[in-house]
Formats: sequence, C-alpha cells, structure tokens
Amino acid sequence: MPQRHRSIRATITVSWQRLSEMERDVFAQLSIFRGGFTWEAAQAVTGATPRPLANLVNKSFLQYDPVRDRYLIHELMRQFGAEKLAEDGEAETAAHDRHSSYYCQMLGGKEQELKGPRRRIVLVEIEANLGNIEAAWRWAARQRLWSNLRQACRAFFRFYVASFRYQDSLAVCQWTVNQLAPENITEVQDKDSAWILARALICMADAYLYLNQLQHAELLLQQSQTI
Repeated sequence: MPQRHRSIRATITVSWQRLSEMERDVFAQLSIFRGGFTWEAAQAVTGATPRPLANLVNKSFLQYDPVRDRYLIHELMRQFGAEKLAEDGEAETAAHDRHSSYYCQMLGGKEQELKGPRRRIVLVEIEANLGNIEAAWRWAARQRLWSNLRQACRAFFRFYVASFRYQDSLAVCQWTVNQLAPENITEVQDKDSAWILARALICMADAYLYLNQLQHAELLLQQSQTI
C-alpha cells in the first residue's frame, strides 16, 4: 500500500475507534451501497434512525448532498467499512440480502412505468440508483434469490435497451447467463434459472437487433425458445 494510503488508513482507524458501537454497525452496513443512497434505502438496509446517520455526517464518515437528497461515501471509507462488515459473515450476508431485496423490489415497482408517460423520469431515477441496482442483481444471482430476480427481471433488462445502452445490456445479460448456466445453457433443468435465462437471452437479442446484428439476435431467440 502506498505511504499516502497508509497514512489515510491510519487516520480512518483512529476516527473509527471514536465512533459508538451503533455508529460502527450502521456504517459497516452502509459500505454495501454503491454510488450513494437515500435515507429510505439506508433505513431499509440498516434499520438506522436519523441520529446515527447525522452523527456519521458530522464525523465525516458520510457526506450529504441536499440537492439530490442523497448520502455519499468516499471510496476509501467505503472499503474500510466493507472490511469491518466482512469480519462478521452472518451480518454481511444479511445486509447484502436486505440491500438486494430493497433494490429489486424498487425496480420491480417501476416496470409498468417504463412503458408509460413517466418513462423518461423513471429512466433517470433508475440511472441514479444503477450502481446499487446492479450490485443487488449480482448478489441475487450469486445467491440464487429467485424472488428478487423475478421481481426485478423485466424492468432491469428493459432499462438498458430503453436507455440505448446496448453494449451494457449485452455485458449484464452475458454475466447473468454465465452465472446461472456456466456450462450448457440449453440443458438447464431448473425452472427458476430457465425463467431468468430466457429473458436475459431475449434482452440480448433486442440489443443485437438495435445494433443490426440479425444473425446473433436470431440465434439468441432460438435459444430462449429452447429453454
């Protein structure tokens, strides 16, 4: 580790020791978030009341952006908190589960709006939370949290195509396919995996259609039908 980072880490450690037990617990769980978070999200994941969050802002562990009404964590501070959270495996898993459930549920609630007159507004809202949404999706896929995946699936995949992020769409869908079917995708027997995989392939086909790569799109649609 460079000398500058060692000095910063030593400073963070001293500040960490001055936090209350509750503040440490809350901050460690907040290290799960990516790209900031709202008060509602923090409460859902950590169960925190406003006081510890205000204390963490006053002690420079968090920053609050009143314009966007979001809390932010410096990346070095976040990494420090993540290391502390990892010291308790059960607490880490439980926090990730709550984080995934919150954002998958939030995304699922926007599925119909992505088709309606508020579409552009919803795309901006999802974009603001995309770091957390992608982290929530990846955790759900790794842990096979089928309820979370089913809830978020349609809106998650539709967002990338609707916002013209075709290459990102292909990358996310391919990661999902590799995670759920690392060997032969057409031989997947598990019903839950098949349901998610078929929709990932359809999303990839949509992206290839927009990129005018029709043969790729046709092959993917055939695979989705086989599944």
